[in-house]
Amino acid sequence: MNTLLIAATSAFLVLAPFPGSAGLRVSMLLLAALALLARGRELRAAFADLPRALVIAYGAWALLAIASLAWSVDPGYTRAELKAELLYGALAFLVFHVAGSLDVARWSTWWRAALAGTAAMALWFVIQEFLPFKILRQSMIEQRGPWSTHLVLVMPLLFAASWPPPWGARRGPLFQALAFGLLLTAAWQTGNRMMWIAFGAEIAIAMALTRSIAENGGARARTLQRFAIAAVAVVALAFAASLIEHNEKFFGSQAPFATAFERDLRPRIWSTALAQIGEAPWLGHGYGREIVAGTFKPLTPPSYPELRHAHNVFLDVGVELGGVGLVVFLGMLAALALAHARFAGNAATAPLGVLGLALLAGFLVKNLTDDFMHRHNALVFWALNGMLLGLARAWSRPPPGEPGPR
Repeated sequence: MNTLLIAATSAFLVLAPFPGSAGLRVSMLLLAALALLARGRELRAAFADLPRALVIAYGAWALLAIASLAWSVDPGYTRAELKAELLYGALAFLVFHVAGSLDVARWSTWWRAALAGTAAMALWFVIQEFLPFKILRQSMIEQRGPWSTHLVLVMPLLFAASWPPPWGARRGPLFQALAFGLLLTAAWQTGNRMMWIAFGAEIAIAMALTRSIAENGGARARTLQRFAIAAVAVVALAFAASLIEHNEKFFGSQAPFATAFERDLRPRIWSTALAQIGEAPWLGHGYGREIVAGTFKPLTPPSYPELRHAHNVFLDVGVELGGVGLVVFLGMLAALALAHARFAGNAATAPLGVLGLALLAGFLVKNLTDDFMHRHNALVFWALNGMLLGLARAWSRPPPGEPGPR
């Protein structure tokens, strides 16, 4: 059962970025859950270790989402989203939290699986461009939003490359620089601009909390700081270059630099979303990111992917579940941040806390101009958060027969 658990969870992480693998991803989560059910009393103890504030907040979010069936403008769509988003998201978090809290040795395997899946996806996007046929249904350009968000989710994991065990791979600066370079190359190909700001937020969190891991790494913490400073410079240059390239591609080399901002669709989309929130300010229109998709479709320009939601995670929550839902959602994020922050304040678990806070910051920044708290990006988000919190909880738990943490 332990082999099945490791294999299923690792396979999930490898498959996570691949479009069209939803059935396989969910199957891996279900197999992992079955393997965990065989753990008996250990399983009950692991459930008792779940972050209480986060469980309460997520429970409130789930109850409100389920209750919205009573007032949803499209109950069938809401019902489908409850399964695809609420149930599977909770399953991803629980599987990885419980599995991590039972054995910290799984971290090394999971870390490698997440990075291997990302590298394989990046390589496959390149290979597919030279094939006379398509195996993946979408090209990298068609998947640039979800793919760039996946890169934001896994980027903090690169920090651990130079850290010592148990939370690092003790790789040298050359490996870390090479891995970061490959990630930036994949990121550049997406053409996404907000991704660079999200990277910057993650690096800033890591820099601000470098001292938190000093006792756990010493010189390695200083290596992270030097790497972070260099990474900030590279990301800033890449962001500026992406703005210039986008402006020249869509508006011509002679167009003023501000043209890209002036003609951006998002202000119109956000204005429409605010109008929808005004129609149902307290409880919204019903759970589901695209609950009022018909309102956004007319905003779609010719030869442009169909607009179906508010393109901002907080506005989407307001449209779905109103002001009440937004308060609950913010409470859930705050509980998640607090759980990571508590482990970041402990020298033994600080690396995991830093990774968790960086991941949360990057994901939220990325979702200010779109909403990828949806499908496989949401599953990866909850899986990584569950993994980091579960591993940290296991490491901070007192060994049998001892009064304090290890």
